[in-house]
Amino acid sequence: MALSFLDNIDHSDLLPTFNSIREALDYLTISAVNVYASKYLSYATFALLIYDHLLTLPEEVKLVWLGRPSFVKALFLFNRYFVPLFIAIDLATLSGSLHMTDQVSKVFVHWQTCLTEPNTVMSCMASR
Repeated sequence: MALSFLDNIDHSDLLPTFNSIREALDYLTISAVNVYASKYLSYATFALLIYDHLLTLPEEVKLVWLGRPSFVKALFLFNRYFVPLFIAIDLATLSGSLHMTDQVSKVFVHWQTCLTEPNTVMSCMASR
């Protein structure tokens, strides 16, 4: 996916310099290990989140779904089901299973940021 918004950034200070090929290969090896570790840690934490949701589902049905509708319940359900949805989309994108166009990606990132960061909710609502 092309990230056109990064085209205007000077990347020269972002890249490390190396004194030898061995140093560069060590850096690449460590970077690759970190990428894979981050990827698998993300999968593991998502699996734990879904496991927790399944464990607490009977109590949720009894206490939330069968009660009167309220604003607090709506917030709970939004947080309970939209957060895992956003995480699943992120994981699918990072794994290469889901490909988004630049425009779709920008919209997704915008709304994901708006909905998951409380200090930006009002500014996001005002921007649309």
